[in-house]
Amino acid sequence: MPARDPHERSVDFEEVELGYSREQALVEATRCLQCPEPLCIQGCPVHNDIPGFIRALVDQDFQRGIAVLRRTTNFPAICGRVCDFARQCEGACVLAQEGGDAIAIGALERFLGTWEQASGRRQQPAEQKAPATGRRVAVVGSGPSGLACAADLALRGHQVTVFESLPIIGGALAWGIPTFRLPPPVLAAEIEFLEAVGVCFRVNTTIGTDLTIDNLLAQGYGAVFIGAGTIVPTRLRIPGEELNGVYTATEFLTRTKLSRSGQAPGEGAPTIGERLAVIGAGNTAMDVAQTAVRLGSIVQRDGLKEFTSMDVAETALRLGFREVTVVYRRSESEMPARREEVGSAREEGVRFMFLTTPVRFIGDEQARLVAMECQEMGLGAPDASGRRRPVPKPGTEFTLPVDTVVLALGYQADKTLSETTGGLAADRWGLITVDPETGRTGRTGVWAGGDIVTGADTVVRAMGAGKRAARDIDRFLMKV
Repeated sequence: MPARDPHERSVDFEEVELGYSREQALVEATRCLQCPEPLCIQGCPVHNDIPGFIRALVDQDFQRGIAVLRRTTNFPAICGRVCDFARQCEGACVLAQEGGDAIAIGALERFLGTWEQASGRRQQPAEQKAPATGRRVAVVGSGPSGLACAADLALRGHQVTVFESLPIIGGALAWGIPTFRLPPPVLAAEIEFLEAVGVCFRVNTTIGTDLTIDNLLAQGYGAVFIGAGTIVPTRLRIPGEELNGVYTATEFLTRTKLSRSGQAPGEGAPTIGERLAVIGAGNTAMDVAQTAVRLGSIVQRDGLKEFTSMDVAETALRLGFREVTVVYRRSESEMPARREEVGSAREEGVRFMFLTTPVRFIGDEQARLVAMECQEMGLGAPDASGRRRPVPKPGTEFTLPVDTVVLALGYQADKTLSETTGGLAADRWGLITVDPETGRTGRTGVWAGGDIVTGADTVVRAMGAGKRAARDIDRFLMKV
């Protein structure tokens, strides 16, 4: 997909990828073979009719194309930007299977989703919404599973309220994905549509502490969907993790993103020095690394400008990176991040240190981070994930000067919800047990889906879980 020049994009927070023009989209769409048994549909977690929307593109009937997509996806403009196509639909494309280039399915989905938002041709809420049923549904969490569930239930005529613990709506879509990857207007358009179909949002409300599931059911909600995600950052549990200058990815991204609006929790934007290391190699790690590059680049320029996607000028005045390094305990081939994100980070000057793990963080007399002690790793037999297990190499310790570290090691479930709700079964990690076909929990009237059930996963899988639960919730409510 066409992208901006690395030297230009690394000094601002505007979108990296340019997307296809109309002409480019039509040329790419004509490459589709229209397979009679399309493997790409099987590769898509929500089973989008990929040949169907591409056929509409070839016919230049964009309205039909977006209608085909919206049968199975709520967020084409979002998924077209953040899905891991290479491991899903594009990886299953027969052209890729035969050693060629897959159809750029993600870029084509993005084109149609962007066209719909830009053209104002989206079907109006009043034309889609069923008559009011009088039933009320509470949705816990405003991430992709919660938003998808809320949208589908509202369109079926139910009164839906979404409870969000943060001051912003969107869950990980809002705080966990940088604006250069997912511009705020793209997410805002979907939220505005939900509000137009009658979905109400209550922010700064944590279910499990401010209110419980029992409270919601007692208030007259006929059903509750838990789409709270996995929000507790994974820690290394090594000496020095408490030093000033060691952040989690959640803290780093959220505080940076909210600081300008005055909504940042705690102390506002993180204070950062010259050498930053990101521990981990997933998509979040790449997002942190490229965010750091941008903040440092802004400082190094002669002038500052306002950014419509994220106003970071004041934050950047006290940030000044010179080196951004991703530290990963396995090899490059085991990296879970999207190939596109890794390539983009490398183009922007992010360095990578493979087969390396930190063993302790070193501070000065003021408890400020100044370095981390690392150890080289080898690769042993595959572990449960199918990747080769990293094994420490004795006697290979070395010290890496750093003044900022961001831990991007994944997320775990907050057990508060499962512990405060009777009848919910959860595993030892706090992940809620559900019927995989319906999202039903062991508690009557309560459903769950997304990362709170599966552990950290993709946007599209979380969205699919929300849609499946919405169908079952609707059936349940209409029988009551």
